[in-house]
Amino acid sequence: MAHDLRTPLEIVQGHTEGVLDGGIQHADRPEFQLLIRNINVSQYMGEKCAEYRQLCEQHNVQFEGEISIDPDRLIALDPDRIS
Repeated sequence: MAHDLRTPLEIVQGHTEGVLDGGIQHADRPEFQLLIRNINVSQYMGEKCAEYRQLCEQHNVQFEGEISIDPDRLIALDPDRIS
């Protein structure tokens, strides 16, 4: 799961650095806009684990996941961009 989360975060970081450096033109285009909102991390990861579990079951692969995140922890992100 760490890799699945790290790669989208690296993309966001790259775009952010590019905007700050002036290296990305047309940053106001819809494909570059993020709709940031507070997301409950534990709930979000639980939903993602359920999706992966279902996908794995379809392919006869065993999936086990444990979430050990503070159930009240919120993070600001665009869930449509990280999924």
